[in-house]
Amino acid sequence: MQRILLTGASGQIGQALRRQLTPWLSVADQLYCPTRAEFDLSHPIQMQTWLDQHQPTLIINAAAYTAVDQAEQEPTLANQINHVAVKQLANWAAAHHARLLHYSTDYVFDGTRPMDTAYPETDATAPVNVYGQTKLAAEQAIVQAGGDAFILRTCWVYADQGRNFINTILQLARQRDGLSVVADQIGAPNHAERIAQNTVSILSTWCAEAPTPARVRLYHLSVAGQTSWYGIAQRVLKIAAAYEPLRCGVAQLKPIASVDYPTAARRPLNSRLATEQIRQQFAVDLPDWSVDLEQMLSRRYQG
Repeated sequence: MQRILLTGASGQIGQALRRQLTPWLSVADQLYCPTRAEFDLSHPIQMQTWLDQHQPTLIINAAAYTAVDQAEQEPTLANQINHVAVKQLANWAAAHHARLLHYSTDYVFDGTRPMDTAYPETDATAPVNVYGQTKLAAEQAIVQAGGDAFILRTCWVYADQGRNFINTILQLARQRDGLSVVADQIGAPNHAERIAQNTVSILSTWCAEAPTPARVRLYHLSVAGQTSWYGIAQRVLKIAAAYEPLRCGVAQLKPIASVDYPTAARRPLNSRLATEQIRQQFAVDLPDWSVDLEQMLSRRYQG
């Protein structure tokens, strides 16, 4: 019997995981999805009490402080949620022979890799903002804890609902006559449902094995292909224009450089993640980035 703690269950990845985990669980398994009020990563004593009471055998940490720009003004809170709380989870899991699966980010890299190449797991990390620094510190804490853990780095996450780039572009296109979108940052948008599906596939293999203390596996989990934020906006508006009137269409999109759109936090220019390792080790499905985006918009417009 597994007792699974899913943190961040109300977030984009967390909601998708709840849907994907439900049919995967056996009748005897228990899935705990505590609310933030019940399990707050900014309150260590509350976390400790909950962990000791429920004794999870698998912790899936889908919670994070993801407001990248706000993190520059709230570094202490971002560090508590993204690093210190993860360290606590990792240490508890190692001490109680539980497994830990944690999501990390492309922002652990500085983005200076040549644009025609992708970052493998072995590349040196060098985060350029507080968010990336706190996520890297969490990775290091998991390794130091000495438990049986998985770290999955992904990037540019979106979902059908919630606050994300795709939904923001659609909202703005209904309101404005033109949009300027950054065109020199490249990566691959990852739908939360795809991340969740592949996570369950990995769990099926991992949980069939005996726990292995002091083994931390780090993989990049990202769909294939590459594009820019401008490229995503082009694809979204081209599809949406066939179903609804937009004040801003593809013709009114303007590509701009990152320097022309200043933000509180620096962003990596290259967020591409190499996925050869995870493809070789697990039965993951990582199609071109456009597949999930077009399917999401099809669901929205065609019911």
